[in-house]
Amino acid sequence: MKITVCNPATAYLFLTVSNGFAFALVIYYKINTVPRFYMTILFLNKLKKPDDEMLRSALGSTYKYWEEIRNALNEQYGMINPEWKYYGAKSGWTLKMMLKKRNLFFLKPYDNYFRIAFVFGDKAVKAIEESNLPAAVIEEVKSARKYAEGRGLRVEMKKKTQIKHIIKLTSIKVNN
Repeated sequence: MKITVCNPATAYLFLTVSNGFAFALVIYYKINTVPRFYMTILFLNKLKKPDDEMLRSALGSTYKYWEEIRNALNEQYGMINPEWKYYGAKSGWTLKMMLKKRNLFFLKPYDNYFRIAFVFGDKAVKAIEESNLPAAVIEEVKSARKYAEGRGLRVEMKKKTQIKHIIKLTSIKVNN
């Protein structure tokens, strides 16, 4: 009996009978789990508070998306206050964006992209449901688990087209 594994998703089992007849049995095996992609979490050192140069370096080509979002929000609402917060050894530093004393969203930097996380109260969720945002965004907010703070939404910023959605979501957050 001979077993040959071609790759992790397939396995072939070949059987040979000694009387001169060759029989081959092929077993195909596919893993039915969704592959897990591990994100590189940045800025884990509690003693090294990130600065704009570190953020620019970490975000790479997506830094220009962050600049566009930040500039649009500053133009629309006045000065948006960034505040770096350290949330522990496993998650590291996160950039908390504030309008006066109100939390707008969190920016979590990863290797060559970033994630923006919002928390919306009931009035904001209703405004999102009635908005012209993409159906997938609306459905994600509606189906999010409700906590005392509200419903959460995380957006991975990898495409320029997402900028307008972030600005719209921020506007809904500010006005509700």
